[in-house]
Amino acid sequence: MKTTGTQYRYDLDGLRGISIALVVLFHVYVGRVSGGVDVFLLLSGFFFFGAQYRNAINPRQSINPWWSIWRTLRRLIPTLVLVLFATTLFVIYFIPSLRTIDIAQQLRASLLYYQNYELALQGSDYAAAESETSPLQHLWSMSVQGQFYLGSILLISLLAWMTRSPQIVGAVTSPVEAKRTDATGGKLRRILTPLLAVITLGSLSYAFYMHSENQGWNYYSTVSRLWELCLGALLGLILVRGSVPMPKPLRVLLAGIGLALVVSTGFIFDGAAQFPGPWTLWPLGGAALIIIAGPEAGWISKFLASRPMREIGQSAYALYLWHWPLLILAINYLNRDTPGLKLGTAVIVVSFILAKLTNKFVELPLAQSTRRPTRTQPVVGDAIHAMKHRRPARRQAVVGAVIVIALVGMSSLVNVQQMRVNHASATSLDPEVYPGALALTDGYEVPKAATKPNTDFITDLWPEPALDGCLATGGEDVGYFPPNRRWRDETQPCVYGDPDASESIVIIGGSHMEHWFAPIDAYGKNNGYRVVVLLRQGCPATLEPIHGVGDICVAWTFEALQKIDEIQPEMVFTTSTRPLFQADPPQPGDYTPDGYVSFFAALQERGIDFFAIRDNPWALREDLDQFSPSVCVEAEEDCTIHRETALNAENPAEEILANFPNGHSLDFSDIFCGPTTCRNVIGNIYVYRDSNHITDELAATFSPEMDRQIQKALRD
Repeated sequence: MKTTGTQYRYDLDGLRGISIALVVLFHVYVGRVSGGVDVFLLLSGFFFFGAQYRNAINPRQSINPWWSIWRTLRRLIPTLVLVLFATTLFVIYFIPSLRTIDIAQQLRASLLYYQNYELALQGSDYAAAESETSPLQHLWSMSVQGQFYLGSILLISLLAWMTRSPQIVGAVTSPVEAKRTDATGGKLRRILTPLLAVITLGSLSYAFYMHSENQGWNYYSTVSRLWELCLGALLGLILVRGSVPMPKPLRVLLAGIGLALVVSTGFIFDGAAQFPGPWTLWPLGGAALIIIAGPEAGWISKFLASRPMREIGQSAYALYLWHWPLLILAINYLNRDTPGLKLGTAVIVVSFILAKLTNKFVELPLAQSTRRPTRTQPVVGDAIHAMKHRRPARRQAVVGAVIVIALVGMSSLVNVQQMRVNHASATSLDPEVYPGALALTDGYEVPKAATKPNTDFITDLWPEPALDGCLATGGEDVGYFPPNRRWRDETQPCVYGDPDASESIVIIGGSHMEHWFAPIDAYGKNNGYRVVVLLRQGCPATLEPIHGVGDICVAWTFEALQKIDEIQPEMVFTTSTRPLFQADPPQPGDYTPDGYVSFFAALQERGIDFFAIRDNPWALREDLDQFSPSVCVEAEEDCTIHRETALNAENPAEEILANFPNGHSLDFSDIFCGPTTCRNVIGNIYVYRDSNHITDELAATFSPEMDRQIQKALRD
């Protein structure tokens, strides 16, 4: 593949290798984003767009987009399917905590190249490797690339057809003239250059704007990332006739500065919080300097073009695909919170070995090795003839069939998991066998029985509003409150309890308020209240910024207050505390943030009775690392949660709420915890569906106790 008029850029193979090596090293050892993916995206735009352009300006070559799509699929899909298939099998057989609908949806999204938007809608932060992190999270960038590849192929094919059409722009007199005019600033290049510049500037502006508005969405959005790929494509077009003329010392200087910028990025910036915003210009500016400096930049070019760098670069795609699932699966299987030096090094070594093997036995053999078809070549006939008479062609056809079967099979897993979850959700637990909190509050006996819910799908057994789609996700507009049950029954509003009642209850907050839905809903049904949910993923009700909570939550809470003004409820339910390990600095215990207090004051001004629920204890070890108790219990490990680690000795919200006549405190901590330790199982029911959310099955058993506490608060 030529990247200039005469010379292949081996140094850029090395730069691609360095960018992926930085991704792997920072993921494993540092736990942050290095900027390597951003450089990789720029190089992908440079290489891929350049290849499509060179094909388009060759008048003898077919411009049918299918052939470019087919070549791209053969290069990308086999390796992707192999990695996903291996990951899926490991999760199914060894890691029940990851057998979730979210992961199944991500699997399908990865196979169909929309994983970036799936993660954005699920509100997934791209953070350090942890036991609860998705092993498919890194594939967002592959989806962005795939979308860019498809768009590039279609765009260039269309414009190439237009420039070749005599009806549109006039006939090309000869191949020689076509080559001369198009390769040196002809019709296609004159169209593409300003078009790419406009797209690059537009996407750059959008990314800069969204960086301050919604960084979670910004990180994954193709619109935000498009400028990185288009910048690479634009550089390829500008340099299509060769390197920029300049003295060799200047080339060395530019390449040296560029390499320093690329390598230093991860040490200076937190990419997950900053990219693709303004500071992305740091690593991409560095990569652009290396490209502009050309392949004659002295020792830097020689270093980048050296065999070790090129070896990494040639296996960069497979290395990227393998390293992240290996890291996450290893952490989960070995019950680690972080990889550590030894495990991290082992993951890197195994990833590199698998990458080399995959490159040798999968990528290269299955890649399209023949030249692109000419305009008159009978491609379909040639393919059929090859399968009839050539054994390698038949083997490739069989492999292709296997890949298709694997694609269909893995894509269907989300449906299988959903069926299991739906069955479990529709099946109520017998309170005589599974009393849950009733064993402690109402004296129910606890017979010997298998603990429920099943750990195969415990993390997917969400409260009803989440299943209905009445919980706004992190990627949705700050003022959006789902009006109806959009995921299950769009004819029904997001109103529960007694929907015909004249008086209302509002539940407001994030998932830690949502998991209390069942007992509040029961209270509404039993006492004649409509129950309206104002819920947003990751957003407690706060009117001031809180460490560890997105600033968007403040704006969302103000919007929610306007909804409360419209509803005029008799009661509002919200949370009163947060764990201190999420504060700055991290500490044991819990606290009431100032933003919560401001929200309490806003409710008091409106004269609304409000009930603030002390947050449940989080599953924390003494070093403040989170863990999933259901997985821990099943593995028969030490799953102790010390009460003093998770909770203060006294409820920190009690004294604060005493200053608000309409404020009432609800505290269930003595049900969750004994004097010294907190419970992982109560009345044969798992307390936690993950490290911090209580199971919906357990929450339902709190109904009598919640009713009693509400009635007592109203009397007092």
